[in-house]
Amino acid sequence: MSTRLVDTPAARDALCAALRDAPWIAFDTEFLRARSYYPRLCLLQVATPEVVACVDPLRLDDLDPVFDVLLDPRHLLVMHSGEQDLEILYHETGRLPRRVFDTQVAGAVLGLGDQVSYAAAVEAMLGPKLGKAHTRTDWSRRPLAPGQLTYAADDVRFLRDLYVVQRDALAAKGRTDWLDDDLAELLSEDRYRVRPETTWRRVKGKGRCTGAALARLQAAAAWREREAMLADTPRRWVLDDGPLIDLVERDPKDAKAIARLGIDGAAGRRLAEALDAARALPPARWPAHAFRRALSPEEEAAVDRLLEAAAAIAEAEGIAPPALATRAQVKRLVAGDDDCALRRGWRAALLHDAVIEVLGALEGGRVSRDR
Repeated sequence: MSTRLVDTPAARDALCAALRDAPWIAFDTEFLRARSYYPRLCLLQVATPEVVACVDPLRLDDLDPVFDVLLDPRHLLVMHSGEQDLEILYHETGRLPRRVFDTQVAGAVLGLGDQVSYAAAVEAMLGPKLGKAHTRTDWSRRPLAPGQLTYAADDVRFLRDLYVVQRDALAAKGRTDWLDDDLAELLSEDRYRVRPETTWRRVKGKGRCTGAALARLQAAAAWREREAMLADTPRRWVLDDGPLIDLVERDPKDAKAIARLGIDGAAGRRLAEALDAARALPPARWPAHAFRRALSPEEEAAVDRLLEAAAAIAEAEGIAPPALATRAQVKRLVAGDDDCALRRGWRAALLHDAVIEVLGALEGGRVSRDR
């Protein structure tokens, strides 16, 4: 089946008509973001059993008809490791699809390993070995060579076949609903909505700041995020993490002092205002580090026992152990976090007996010591 190159309004409209009644659409994107805050969409690939197409957003002024089809609630969108593709959809439209199928998530419960690559999943389940010749292509350059289009189209050409094989395999194993929780998390708007006030939590070296300094870090990190968004530039180009921490610790008191650190003009004045607002916060409104309590030696031993049990269960079920339970998840469970993933869905069902046994023994040991 030949690949359509969609780079005119007429071709776009014809593609939308061809996709409109499809029950599912395989979907992928090529984008750049090394020099920008927001991902720059350079190519959009779609496929159904009858169609394989590459849509060129750099040649089309209006992609809304394509987005409307993709986001039609009647359609299931099929992706592989689709978080970045969903981020692009959300950035371009402010919307997310109603239903998705992620072949990486499905691969984990079908024994392909945790976070299996697209090429590895295709080779394991379909046979073809995909080439890597255009892995580092600059997708913003035009014209696109035939080999580049073939490479991009393969990202959905085999994805549609992978979906059908995985869908049928999940049904045969009675695991279709195992994906529900993980796919629902992918479709949470909180995952893609930027909240500048929370970005301090991702700053390297934040542990050096406490109390009032942490309030200043929250304000400075939020300022940096907004500046990056405003200029559509990587946040590290505004101010990298190390200099950001240094600035917070120096605590410059006005725009002149900030200018001496290399941040001047309107950006410097906005930063001075943000730091002033942080200094005015009462201690009750200062942010705090989310430190988890340290586990006792007995609890650490319980973590090891649960991980061993989970690995045995995963092997028996043909699942990659990290797809069933990670050490971080087991630690949260042992620490008493009832909102962790191991308390929900198929993971909770598979681990139920092991959790009862290990946590019961742990609690029994606590009671014995208290007597």
